[in-house]
Amino acid sequence: MVGAIATNLGASSTDPKLDLKRWERILMFCTFIVMAAIGISLFIEKPNARLFAATILVFGLILRGLASVRAERKAAARAIFSYAKEKASGHTMLPAYAISDSAADTIVDIAATVGASYLIVGAPQRNMLVNLLRGNIIRNISSILPEEIHLLVYA
Repeated sequence: MVGAIATNLGASSTDPKLDLKRWERILMFCTFIVMAAIGISLFIEKPNARLFAATILVFGLILRGLASVRAERKAAARAIFSYAKEKASGHTMLPAYAISDSAADTIVDIAATVGASYLIVGAPQRNMLVNLLRGNIIRNISSILPEEIHLLVYA
């Protein structure tokens, strides 16, 4: 708690965008110095508190990283769906976004669930070594796709 208060005081007192009087900035900065000193002494003198703070920090950073990766994926998906909708020329398009261990199974499952008559996928632009290591998704899709759904590969 001390570290959070100290961080907030330090950031606020040195932010030129905040409309603070000079004496308010000085008071906040002095309080920041006192709180930072208390936090450092607690960090040194209390090993359990140090372990707790480090654990919370690590978990917080991991969760923040996961959240930012998820947000980036959603933004990449939005851009792709916008592009596809633009290129659909008025044809009905049902965008679907999923994260899965097996892309081929998920794609086929969604296509069958929505009752698609055509499944249009883009050909991967990976080199041969990556195809060997990760597998060919289009080949996997074609092997498990029901016969009533036609597969169109856009290369």
